[in-house]
Amino acid sequence: MSLNCLPRKWPLALGPVCLLLFLGVAFLLLHRAREWAEIQEQKECQELIWLLESKNLFFGNFQYRKTSRNQKRIRAVKKWDIWTEDKNILEHVLLTEECQWDPDAAVVAQYRAELGHCCNASSLLILTKENTPLGSNIVFGKDGRKVPVRPELVDLLPERSTFSEVQYEHCAVVGNGGILQRSRCGKEIDQADFVIRYQGSQRKRLADALHPYRDALLLLLLLPTLQSRVRNPPLHLLEDSDVLQQASFLNPQYLDALGSYWTSEGFQPECLSPNFAFVSLALELCQRITLYGFWPFTHGLSGRPFPRHSQVRIRPSEFSCYLKMYLQGILRLRLGKCQ
Repeated sequence: MSLNCLPRKWPLALGPVCLLLFLGVAFLLLHRAREWAEIQEQKECQELIWLLESKNLFFGNFQYRKTSRNQKRIRAVKKWDIWTEDKNILEHVLLTEECQWDPDAAVVAQYRAELGHCCNASSLLILTKENTPLGSNIVFGKDGRKVPVRPELVDLLPERSTFSEVQYEHCAVVGNGGILQRSRCGKEIDQADFVIRYQGSQRKRLADALHPYRDALLLLLLLPTLQSRVRNPPLHLLEDSDVLQQASFLNPQYLDALGSYWTSEGFQPECLSPNFAFVSLALELCQRITLYGFWPFTHGLSGRPFPRHSQVRIRPSEFSCYLKMYLQGILRLRLGKCQ
């Protein structure tokens, strides 16, 4: 009797086994499908990176194979009331958002070493009594214009650089673009170990602009006049404030070395703005870098125009440099909301 019943029990015993086998095969197929999708996405991102690195994003047309998801986002951009060139750029910005971003520590370390060797921000970023002694000359630009160092300037210089032997874990470099408005990035920026912001476009009194940053280091740029004399820095704007003792002067020697380095790396001269100099400073002093408020358009990612008073833009060519750095894993480029 038991032998006759055994075959009848087999289907009951095999039921759970078949179910487990079916679930296992289904899970395996789903896993393989996800792997294939990730591989395809990585290939698309690599293709996009190659195109951005090998061609000029802002002054040329090139085609990129887009998925159906990409096509949907691009169709939305086509409806925006902006210049055709801006639409082309925004298309590629939206495409890069689809790519997973991972920092490349090896590339960052390489840039840090090369910048430290050629430019040495730790010692040469600012003028000091150590690198600008009395009686020496400050050399400006490629024309080699020299300005003698006088006692009244030496009296304002620190003994040595504030950045000597300093390294930061995370740095935030903040621009003045309208995309920063309502981004809710303030808290995230405040959490950085070192925050750098260029206030060159600030229109209100310098002392008022610096009031919220009493613990900040103020960097001023010395400019030679046609008579080869150093233009008086805007110290009179700071006489009633507490930040004069924290003011330092950017070293033209550092800026010239920086320009030569990035030109040798294939970056266009249009990229080499004051903002770019501070990004380079962060590359030398920081382990991780995030950029906020860098945007070349009068419209945000949603297609809405910024208020006219907040349309502080960088050059498209400069933005292209940051975008390439982002795709190479050198820095993180914040373009949307932080929360």
